[in-house]
Amino acid sequence: MPCLEFSTSDIGESSLHVQCFWLISGSTPVPGEKYSHKHRGDSHRSLDELERKVLEMVKKELERFPDSLNRLSRIAVSPAGFASDSKRWRRQNARAVRAAFQAALKSIDTGKIIGKKREIILREYLEYRVIRDEQCYSAYDLVMEIFRFPDTFNRYLEEKDAAAGPMSIETVRKFRKESIAKAAYIDFIHLLS
Repeated sequence: MPCLEFSTSDIGESSLHVQCFWLISGSTPVPGEKYSHKHRGDSHRSLDELERKVLEMVKKELERFPDSLNRLSRIAVSPAGFASDSKRWRRQNARAVRAAFQAALKSIDTGKIIGKKREIILREYLEYRVIRDEQCYSAYDLVMEIFRFPDTFNRYLEEKDAAAGPMSIETVRKFRKESIAKAAYIDFIHLLS
């Protein structure tokens, strides 16, 4: 579900910030484009310009994000010919999905945001809580799981009571904004080749 968040400030030049974001699976927010505007000069002309720029941003986001998810749904991550009733195929599938997850997380700089210790724990989390070797995966499935990481992985960190500890609110915000937001635009064709 596409959403817009408006925020303003009554200090300085009264900036207006418009943040586009998507709600995935009901409550997981995925940040999109952001537009900021400072109120200056003729207020009517300024409002017309603001409306035009916000509508451009929203239109771009409404086209770009769903198109990207649609493209991802057509990219297979599981091996061609995957048969879930074969142990050999299931091992190959788990290996392929694990490698795709790790390449995807590296491409969006996850380790840089959450730190090396949590990145190691994230690999463990993927192995034991996320990857199901009997499931046939597409790039879309991986990205949808990545979108949920700030919430699900943080809960795992709390349960595990690891030395790294759960992420702070600021780290979760930064994780969403600087890493997770890029997930829909990962070039899986290049990563998987």
